[in-house]
Amino acid sequence: MSLITEIVRNVVALALIFSCLELFLPQGELSRFVRLACALIMLALIIIPISERLQGLSWSGSLSSETVYAEYDATTEQISLILEAAAMDEYERDAARQIEGLAVLAEGVGSAEAAVEADPDSGAVTRVEITVLRREAGDDTAIRQQIEELLASYLQLPSEIIYLQIREEQ
Repeated sequence: MSLITEIVRNVVALALIFSCLELFLPQGELSRFVRLACALIMLALIIIPISERLQGLSWSGSLSSETVYAEYDATTEQISLILEAAAMDEYERDAARQIEGLAVLAEGVGSAEAAVEADPDSGAVTRVEITVLRREAGDDTAIRQQIEELLASYLQLPSEIIYLQIREEQ
């Protein structure tokens, strides 16, 4: 509270001195510069006591540049993991749609559903599960062989990772 009273007392005293000084100065170019000088002195009179008080204070909070950067890094890592997982899910869905489209090309297949698992680090497809509905009774071995050949030739998928289930349409 003493800081505020000191500032107010100094501002009032200086304002009186400056108003008397303005009365004695001639009008014109010089008076503008005198008013500017008086305003700067008034501003300094307010800022200097406040800055002297603030110099004695120290920040005791836990907010430092190291904690800010650590929180930023942690947040960035979380966002990166979320985006990576979303991209991998989209990649697996797109691959499943492509596999479904290729499976339908096999003779006698009416529709197909596929699920794909991929390695998150390399993006390589590690497992393909396909459920095929055939249009008419026929040879499951021929359908299986056609689908595996299509997947091997277009997507370079080995038959060891393909799990195929053939059902009859109802």
